[in-house]
Amino acid sequence: PRSPFAFLPTGLVTNTKIEIDFVIDDIRYYYGFETSDNEVTGEWLYAFPGSRRQMLFERARKKFIFGRGLKGRNAIIADFTGDSSLFLSIAAQHNHRHLTAITQFLKAIAVHGLDDEDMTGDFLDPETLADFRIIQFLGRSGTGITGYRVKPQRSGHNSIESGDLSRGNPAAAREKFVAQLAHSTGSGTVGYLDTDDESQGTKRLIIMLKAVFEALDLGSVLALDEIDSSLH
Repeated sequence: PRSPFAFLPTGLVTNTKIEIDFVIDDIRYYYGFETSDNEVTGEWLYAFPGSRRQMLFERARKKFIFGRGLKGRNAIIADFTGDSSLFLSIAAQHNHRHLTAITQFLKAIAVHGLDDEDMTGDFLDPETLADFRIIQFLGRSGTGITGYRVKPQRSGHNSIESGDLSRGNPAAAREKFVAQLAHSTGSGTVGYLDTDDESQGTKRLIIMLKAVFEALDLGSVLALDEIDSSLH
């Protein structure tokens, strides 16, 4: 399953494309695939044993092309590869001599997100976003964020727009709210995302900015470990 981009124009459907460069035993590889909701529309693997690119395989839906450098039961494995399956994964299941090592290398890559405790407490507190400096910084750093709103967790209430909390809105003080960040879209409208749906980089940036501005306000020292984690 995949989650499509939230701000695509109505009716526009695009594929998801993922690519990775990596090195095994001093040889650089370039692997990627493209998929829709129902099928793998493209898949490719290249090796760079020297200065020139060597095509190991290319795939366009169910049509496969194999390079001379890829030894193994390629055609047979291709027949076992379903529309929604990756050839690389099926090859590993059939103990392909070359591709199994590549699959094992990719599976060993550890992907870590923010810890669960990072997503609670102050981060989910809309009071954090009431600091206009955070929203201003997010807007100027290329995130596409233009503001925020907060919504009561209980149903049947209207949203409260940016600034109501910082102005001491009595209703905002009585209710418990969840925050949504406003994004400018390609069509010129504004779309809202729950904080849980924001990227890891945006979440971490909000957490960091709160600490940064608090340190500036208090004149204290702030130490940040692995500042580039989830940020680009």
